Amino acid sequence: TVYNALYSRTPVNTKLKKEILNTAESIGYFAQNKVPVCDVAVILPSNPVYFWSEAEKGILNEIRNSNISIKLFTYSSMDDEEDFVLCMESAKRSNAKVYIITPVNTEKTIRIFNELDKNIVFLNEYVEIDKAGFVGADAYKDGQMLAQACYDFLKKHPRILIINATAKNCKAEERKLGFCESLPESARITGEIKLPFNRTLAASIAREIESRYQGKFDCIFVAQGWFQQVSMALKKLDLVIPCIGCENQKVSPKYAENGKLHAALVQHIRKQGEQSIKYAMKLIEGVELPGRNITVESTLMI
Repeated sequence: TVYNALYSRTPVNTKLKKEILNTAESIGYFAQNKVPVCDVAVILPSNPVYFWSEAEKGILNEIRNSNISIKLFTYSSMDDEEDFVLCMESAKRSNAKVYIITPVNTEKTIRIFNELDKNIVFLNEYVEIDKAGFVGADAYKDGQMLAQACYDFLKKHPRILIINATAKNCKAEERKLGFCESLPESARITGEIKLPFNRTLAASIAREIESRYQGKFDCIFVAQGWFQQVSMALKKLDLVIPCIGCENQKVSPKYAENGKLHAALVQHIRKQGEQSIKYAMKLIEGVELPGRNITVESTLMI
């Protein structure tokens, strides 16, 4: 636990982690035990594991073909600003040349990025700062593609409930915008449930549906790769409602029975991880990519 807290390797209770780090700082631990310097520091969330572990595999696969060194730092989830900040402090001790980051998007974290005088590549998600590159999906285009593929379906299921994250997630919002702007004229959004990602997410979704939206929607748009939790929520309520949205290809078939997953956009997160390392290698070599973005196309599953 102490090692994981000191080096942000696996999630540790944030309060305990903070106490361990403060104690280490007060006794001069980091001055006496320097974190080995690396070329690339990778900062990723741990949850949901089935998604981010694929990004990690892609990164490690690509590293095998290179001569650069990396260190991986993990924080709990994209809802946890405090743990992310602690994770960034650990990562900065590695004095990396390039930082590959899946960021938490808050005013505090944006200040941290702006103050970090290093190359930054955002992976899968981003915040709006001038100097960073990005590797991930074209979320707006994904949203358009999903709505267009489901055009006839949405005419028959016109009342749409959106389920999304409370965390400010630029890509989820872009995806939602592309989807909403491409709907048939007869379709309409009847509401949006916004919740933090945690262990009780399925139960929270079920409570929201039961208290506010029973009988008010014909289908669900899952903006944030939460089909597993949405399906569990529907099962709790004994509802069979067709869903569309953004999902992970490993999870979708397993949970399609209860949520009746009509269509999904599959992000190739492992490939995104691979491409982020290729991007980092270019930056280390002093090569600036045109547009500073690498788009990894999503796949429509219908």
